[in-house]
Amino acid sequence: MKLKDITEAKIYVAVSKMRNRKVRERWEKQAEAAKRKGKEIPAYSEAQVTTATKEKHLAIIMKSLLRTAEREWKWSEGMHILRLII
Repeated sequence: MKLKDITEAKIYVAVSKMRNRKVRERWEKQAEAAKRKGKEIPAYSEAQVTTATKEKHLAIIMKSLLRTAEREWKWSEGMHILRLII
């Protein structure tokens, strides 16, 4: 995908599809433990990431675009200080 093809809508669609990987990891451990004990494996249900996680990812995307604009494309004389609190 080229940079010119990336739109706001595509970014938001991608971020909205984000799934919580930690939930999957926990389920895999529970399923493995249940299998070892001979118990029934619990059903897996996906969980979306929190709004804060989505916002962090969007902030990182925005910060990287601004840095690229300043350093590679020379759009600005100097980069303003952007702090990302994670």
